[in-house]
Amino acid sequence: MSRATAHTPAPWAWSGHSLGPANPDPTTSAVHTVLTVEDAGFGFAGSDREATHAELLADHRLMAAAPAMFEALAGARAALVQALGIIDAALGAAATQGGVL
Repeated sequence: MSRATAHTPAPWAWSGHSLGPANPDPTTSAVHTVLTVEDAGFGFAGSDREATHAELLADHRLMAAAPAMFEALAGARAALVQALGIIDAALGAAATQGGVL
């Protein structure tokens, strides 16, 4: 198995108290479960149960979205590197023409 990334490929999804690839495939990843939790998390004593539950669900969605966010960040970085290369080339050309772009 050869992959460009070192993490389990996206998308990830929760199934009960387990987080893993939404479509596990042993030909693309060695991992079928990224995380298991006995309890889904805990709020402070006296905190609102519904608010605690909603916040924990949001945390779960954030963890599940991590691989997709990583891929988006990698794409943005590549676009920025390309744009900076274009700018650098334009500035270099301007310098050789007396500073005129």
